Amino acid sequence: MTQQKSGGGGTEQEPKGVKVPALRITQIRAIAERARELFDVQQAWVDVITLYERDLHRAGVVFDIAEQGEMDQDHGLTFPNQGVIQIREDVYEGAHANNGRDRYTMIHELGHLVLHDNVALSRSIGPHKWIEDSEWQADTFAAEFLMPVDLVRQLCQGPEDVARIFGVSRKAAETRWRKLQEQGLIKDDGAIRSRPIARVNR
Repeated sequence: MTQQKSGGGGTEQEPKGVKVPALRITQIRAIAERARELFDVQQAWVDVITLYERDLHRAGVVFDIAEQGEMDQDHGLTFPNQGVIQIREDVYEGAHANNGRDRYTMIHELGHLVLHDNVALSRSIGPHKWIEDSEWQADTFAAEFLMPVDLVRQLCQGPEDVARIFGVSRKAAETRWRKLQEQGLIKDDGAIRSRPIARVNR
């Protein structure tokens, strides 16, 4: 049984997932944008609970809330080829209470479902690249889905705004802000660049 699992957020120490076909940030960004359109997410704040309980159900995804004892240290489990997502009970309750980390975890699991359906998963013996790592890809999807670059640029002047407006943890907000700076989409002084963002045609 093929599965993808999450501990609630990615790290930048080393790739920790399984090897999957490479996806670059721009590709994942475009996929996340299409996913927001598909689920008709128009506002900055994503209603994660409604997304799971209504929209994913309508799309034929099986969503299961599991007791903590059943999942141990796993916050979420996704079985892409079966269209099944399991979320640990305390994580689901946290997302219901608008806990940023738990909201992020649930979208991370959605990322596995969207990105890794019908892909060949490999337990690579040697190291693999970040862009080939299933956990990095799901984390990147979660960041792009919850904190779209256009809305960050329009609405935020710093990580504090990102955390408040998009309902993510301070750590996730700081990471998002830093990475957008590194990509040249936000100036190092926090000012929003005026140049337009290149979009992928679709």
